[in-house]
Amino acid sequence: IGTASSKAFKAKQGVAPTDEELTPWCTCFGSLVCSYYAEKFQDGTHIKFIYQPGTNPPMGAFDIPANKSCEAKAREHFKVQAHGTPGVTSPNGVSAECSDYDVQNHIKLVSLAILDGPDRVGGAGAAGSQAEETCSGENCAKTTR
Repeated sequence: IGTASSKAFKAKQGVAPTDEELTPWCTCFGSLVCSYYAEKFQDGTHIKFIYQPGTNPPMGAFDIPANKSCEAKAREHFKVQAHGTPGVTSPNGVSAECSDYDVQNHIKLVSLAILDGPDRVGGAGAAGSQAEETCSGENCAKTTR
């Protein structure tokens, strides 16, 4: 994951990531692999968002605490089947142990949430800019000044 993620970062950004920069990677979450890596390495790895299957435009759950119970809660909310992943032990989490996180209250349009995210690189919403959003149904437009 690390090598592929670093190559993708360089291809997109034009420079290699520094040792302090996190690089994005996608994975399944039926085995709670994201929180597994976050707990195992404790290097800032976290869940940026979990895609809500079947949505168009793409929607996702954001601000998910990096622990197995909260990732399991999202998995159950989106009705994704639990499964194993080689090298990932115990793909179980107890969603009841994540009582402070409400998945439904954290679902957003992926495109808008990524542009506004605090850990994105470049793009709209940079420091000092003001953004306006207008929505009608699921169609949203965002402008930055």
